[in-house]
Amino acid sequence: MPITYPLSPTILEMFIPKRLVLHFGEGLNCPPPEADIYCGFDARTGTATLGYYKTIAMFGRLGFEAIKIEESIAVSPVFREYYELTVRQKDHMEAELKTHLASIATAISDLELVKHDLRRYREFMDYYAMIDEGEKLIKKGKVEEGKELILKGQQSLKAVFIDLVDVHTGEGIAIKLIAPRWPTIIADFMRLEDEDVLPEKIKEKYKVPEAEAIILATKNKIYLEWRDRLFKVTVEERFGRLVELVEMRKKSIEEYKDMVRPLVRRYKMLTDALEKPPGKLIERWTWRPDAQRVSLDSVRIWAWKPFAPTEKYRVTVESLRAIRPCGVAPPIDIGTGFWPEEIEEIKRELREKRSLSYAEELLLRDNLMDALPAEPSIDPVVRRYIEDIEKFYGVKITPMDLFNARQKLVDKFKEAIKGHGPQLWYFSPYFIFFEIPVDRFHSILPAAPIETGMESLYVDRFTAATQTQNMIILHYLELIAREKQVENFLRQMLGELGVTGESIEDLKKKLVFRVEEIKPKKEVNVKKPRYTLLERIIKPFHDFFWWFGIEIPMLAIGKYEFSLAHRITKFYQPQVAAAHEDIKNIFKYRFKVPGAVMPI
Repeated sequence: MPITYPLSPTILEMFIPKRLVLHFGEGLNCPPPEADIYCGFDARTGTATLGYYKTIAMFGRLGFEAIKIEESIAVSPVFREYYELTVRQKDHMEAELKTHLASIATAISDLELVKHDLRRYREFMDYYAMIDEGEKLIKKGKVEEGKELILKGQQSLKAVFIDLVDVHTGEGIAIKLIAPRWPTIIADFMRLEDEDVLPEKIKEKYKVPEAEAIILATKNKIYLEWRDRLFKVTVEERFGRLVELVEMRKKSIEEYKDMVRPLVRRYKMLTDALEKPPGKLIERWTWRPDAQRVSLDSVRIWAWKPFAPTEKYRVTVESLRAIRPCGVAPPIDIGTGFWPEEIEEIKRELREKRSLSYAEELLLRDNLMDALPAEPSIDPVVRRYIEDIEKFYGVKITPMDLFNARQKLVDKFKEAIKGHGPQLWYFSPYFIFFEIPVDRFHSILPAAPIETGMESLYVDRFTAATQTQNMIILHYLELIAREKQVENFLRQMLGELGVTGESIEDLKKKLVFRVEEIKPKKEVNVKKPRYTLLERIIKPFHDFFWWFGIEIPMLAIGKYEFSLAHRITKFYQPQVAAAHEDIKNIFKYRFKVPGAVMPI
């Protein structure tokens, strides 16, 4: 169930301390008293569902944006056909999900093994690269630097030759095994150059015994043959194949993750109502689920559209104007309500995206945003309830989330201005908001044919409210939070995010020993309400009179209507109540209630 936002004060609540969260002028969330009803319809199997779909389809034609925000299902085990189908579907998805996750784990394990080999062969390639680079430096006249780099590469390759190749030539032949006889033979071998292949020259040059010189000459010939004709070719070929194999494994892991994402989303959508804390869905089991064939599914719908109050915002616009997101003088004019540090954070994220929308390009290129009917749109009310959204959904709201939530509303207005959709949206900051929780019970009586099954559709409770633009932005922000919640679950299942919500980078930092604690990255605080200079001056006086419920126009905080008794109840609420009455009559008409007529 989504979070509950505070209501605008009524006359009786004005004198109750600390009950008023939405100040006069800051915003509206006013449900008309008559726009709060309970609906219950009974019909044959399939009829109630058809009536529900027909009614919900009307919202789009009436200009509402209707969104499903939650759903769940519960089936009685006695309802064997439906229960087995539901359980089998969920069990199948669980098994398939486990298989995909196991495939990802196996692919990651294989990738690590291949990377281990790649690191080893990359070292060998580095040794050869040192020698080649040293020769280039010598040709350029940098003799000392070139010789030093060649020596480093040569010694590394000789060490590999001694440890991995020569040691297997047998006892009495390998350099390591004859070192007790000539203690300096390994050091002497390391000093040899490519031209040192004759015993006489080695004996004279390095002052070693003749027998040792013969062994060193033989070993150097074998080393040069191994280095230039055997090992180098093998390393280059093997290194190329390993690079291809690593890239192939990386791509396969990405594909496995992309394949499992829709499966996890479908699994999360199939929510069992019994998994939730006991609530009205469980309490409504008036039938015996352990004795009768009963199923229950629930869905909650949000719908909203703007309306034009009488004598206010009656003229629509043909195009949106662009304004600076932070205003020209932030203490006085704060533009859209974003602050400079938030805009910088948003721009950093936009620069990392591969493709940008028009609004994103407008902000990144011209530092402009399309204006909504009431600005600043990201006002103290929006910021005040960010913390509630974060706690409820267990996610972190960022400046980019605020930008996206606001942009969703901007896009709806732009579509309306262009003439898209069945009904235009008024360019107004006042909205009709519906919340429709629908519970459907399907029951089949014992010893009765399936055709005589019955559906019961309950809407408890169908409410409407007059809401302002900032409340709608909060609803969009809540939808984004729900998406982030599912995305976090996906990332946790795929190992891209810690169980507690921390990033893998943060977890790595905690697991590694550090003498000094790393200072955490400074985060932008999007939850602290900020007011303009004028609002700061009048706020103490506003709070004083607000405590006693006195409406003074000059002391109103915010940009919305504040006159509850004279304007909101007389001009705003009747339009919302009328829209609520129309939808109620549509429900009645679809379910063939006697006397019900289609209002539109």
